[in-house]
Amino acid sequence: MQNSKSSQKGSTLIVALITFIVLTLGALGLLLYVSSVKTKSPITAKKQDALIYKRSEGWGPCPDKTMTCQLETDLYESGKLVFIGDVNKEVQLDKETVGKIVNAIEQSGVLEKNCSGPMILDYTVEYEINIKGKTKRIGIEDTNCRGDFSETNKIINSYYGVKRKGGA
Repeated sequence: MQNSKSSQKGSTLIVALITFIVLTLGALGLLLYVSSVKTKSPITAKKQDALIYKRSEGWGPCPDKTMTCQLETDLYESGKLVFIGDVNKEVQLDKETVGKIVNAIEQSGVLEKNCSGPMILDYTVEYEINIKGKTKRIGIEDTNCRGDFSETNKIINSYYGVKRKGGA
């Protein structure tokens, strides 16, 4: 009887260890994939047009090769808004809308906030913010600031024109 219980505990421990290893390797693979994929954009910005907001997101494992499991959104000082992913699109925003987006970012407090938090393994999002001389990169490990972009993302996503697949 004692041998049977020890054997069950040992089997459970082995299954748990294998599950942990598989999940860790899967997360590592996703991170490497997202960081290594360089999206070739058919849309380019002028060199003097400063990037003020960038959101790169990816999720996985990607179920099939016909899907886009990575999206990028770039907003430039000129108002050029570029979407790259399942739909490649460029929109020109007016100065008032760019001002609303900049204001939403500043009001969120994200430029001064410590964003570190627990990593989420099946969805990654990175932000790069460059506003009025302040620059901040919010990486995949900085999960405590994701909600701070809700107003910014709402404004930007309204220009996408179709419901974005996956991600935030």
